Amino acid sequence: LHYNEKDSEQRALCNAYISGLDYEAAIFYTNQKVYTFQNQNDSHFDLIELTPDGTSRKTAISLSSLKNSYTGDGVVIHRGHLYLLTSYYDENRNTEINIWQYSLDKPESKPKSIYTSTRNDSPVAMALKAFGNHLYFMIWDGTMSYYQVDVRNAKVTQIFDIAQVQSPEIYDQNFNIAILGTTLINELIHMDMSAPNNSATFSTIYTANLDGSHIQKWIEVENDPYTADQKYFYRWTMWSGGKLLSESPHIRIYNKEGDLLVDHDPLQDIPDY
Repeated sequence: LHYNEKDSEQRALCNAYISGLDYEAAIFYTNQKVYTFQNQNDSHFDLIELTPDGTSRKTAISLSSLKNSYTGDGVVIHRGHLYLLTSYYDENRNTEINIWQYSLDKPESKPKSIYTSTRNDSPVAMALKAFGNHLYFMIWDGTMSYYQVDVRNAKVTQIFDIAQVQSPEIYDQNFNIAILGTTLINELIHMDMSAPNNSATFSTIYTANLDGSHIQKWIEVENDPYTADQKYFYRWTMWSGGKLLSESPHIRIYNKEGDLLVDHDPLQDIPDY
């Protein structure tokens, strides 16, 4: 029925309607509640809490104080807290990077900054992940740096120097990390510099310990977005401008050993409206 409603204002009244962050993983399920983000008149985003059956929704936390900050994929809910990795750029491109901690149990309380960095090289902070007592994220400033933050004491450690394994044939690296079980995942993208738009040919996936040590090659795959959980590594076809960037659309699932368990064409599941 949602697809049959032509009036955009009426569609927005549906409990299931969300105009949120342009980010695949900006929806979370915890403590039998669904959380995601709602665009508030292009002013800022608020965290929205929904019941799993879709019968009710409410604003869980207002994020209006961050209306001038860029968030991107720096969002995670972990152990009763919302964490936001934000970048604020002033008119001179000076940048303040923060990780904000919000309590889901006490949404009225002020957020706590557990990481702050002020820089003048226009960096981009991204790919916030959480595991145990630590957060992981990346900063791009011409080269990629990886960081671990202990949420108990705000201790910051730079880790996971993927340049240790970079070869002359590798042009770029993916702006993402994932955690598979107790293993960090990162990829290096192999580029064909002679092809139109310097297109990617394939990617090498690397693993490392959670402290960034013991980097080793894992598997070679197509250049796809990816994520992971305690048991499985997930990849899926990229979309851009409403078009697939692959001739073979897929959702692929691997186990910890790198074995392909599922290779599914998602277009088979889309009904005709």
